[in-house]
Parts: sequence; structure tokens; C-alpha cells
Amino acid sequence: MHHLEFAALESASLNSDAAWERWVARAERAFGRDFSLDGNQDTDGYSIDGALAAFEGGSTVAEYVAHVRVNVAALAKAA
Repeated sequence: MHHLEFAALESASLNSDAAWERWVARAERAFGRDFSLDGNQDTDGYSIDGALAAFEGGSTVAEYVAHVRVNVAALAKAA
């Protein structure tokens, strides 16, 4: 691999990381002050792994937030 190819790959990775960080920040803000996606999917209805899967699958923040709200409501109803 040439230096320029490596630089292009590194740049793409950094851009992807930055996009993910912005996506998470927007999602957490949508849930309110001091909210963290660092939860347990099975007990909380959300998790950082679930958020990453949604991000990688192309979900918008709004779609993900709506999905989490449905999950949380279903868990509350089942409790």
C-alpha cells in the first residue's frame, strides 16, 4: 500500500468516526439533558451497540430515537 492510499484510508476512517460521534451526540440530545446511550438493550431498551447498528444500517437519528421510545414503552408496559 502506498503512502497516499494509506492516508486516504485513514482520512475516511476519521471522517466515519466523526460522523458516528455527531450522530450519537444528536441522539443523546434528543432524549434530553445528560442522557447517555450507554444502556443495556434488554433492560433499558437502548444501548451504544444498538445505536451503532442503527447508524451503520443507515438509520437517521429521528428513526433511531423513535425506535428506542417504542422499546422503552414496551419494556415499561411489560414490567
